[in-house]
Amino acid sequence: MKMRKLILVAVMQVGAAFILNTQALAVPVDHTTTYSDGLTTGLWTPGSVTTTQAATVKAELVCESVDGGSCYKAVIDKAYLFSYADSILLPEVGKTFNGGFINQAFHDGGKIHEDWHKDYIGALLNSTYGALEVWSATYESCLASSVAAALAKGTADLANALTTATNAFVADFSTDVTNPAFGHQNAIATIKNIGGVNTWVGVNDNWGQAAVDYANGIKVSFSKSPGNCNCIPEPSIVMLFAIGAIGFTCTQKKRRCQ
Repeated sequence: MKMRKLILVAVMQVGAAFILNTQALAVPVDHTTTYSDGLTTGLWTPGSVTTTQAATVKAELVCESVDGGSCYKAVIDKAYLFSYADSILLPEVGKTFNGGFINQAFHDGGKIHEDWHKDYIGALLNSTYGALEVWSATYESCLASSVAAALAKGTADLANALTTATNAFVADFSTDVTNPAFGHQNAIATIKNIGGVNTWVGVNDNWGQAAVDYANGIKVSFSKSPGNCNCIPEPSIVMLFAIGAIGFTCTQKKRRCQ
């Protein structure tokens, strides 16, 4: 018995480790950023989330129902996959824009500044749509009394989960800029006279780590609709209940059982 328990514990630990590793190795949402140079002090242009693969489900027979008939569940057929494309326009070195000369330092600082917007949105994507990708990959519905009902549960659960992820993404889309604690309001571009030349200078370009940390910490939960079908207990479970009942009876009526 002791050996059985040890084996069971070991199997559970291996299973838990596999689950944790699977989550840790989850691929982030596909995020592509296009860079170009132009007459600007720096500009990040957001994109929109694209569903590159919609989630679908299929039904599986699970067990016989206590009410007669069978119990079914919806399992994932294709998991959600999403992508996102944005662009960054950087100051063009050697050009003059709005009365200020653009040098290499301003160009490089501008990239640091705009990349924080890119990194923030990437972290937000992973915390919302990325979480949905991981959740949908192993989705199983609660039990239903028919194939049609199971498929309906699965389709509704996945649609509701998509709405949850979308709402969470939209709610924090601009938080990197609107939350004063992240310091974006202090990250500015100004013109200074350097060596007799009015030159663009970036201030506090490296502003965004707190914003990215915030986005990485967002937790989104997805729910399932309740089941309406119960399986007939396995014989072994019935036997355990019976043994338990006998033991209880013997305890209460000790003399009679002896």
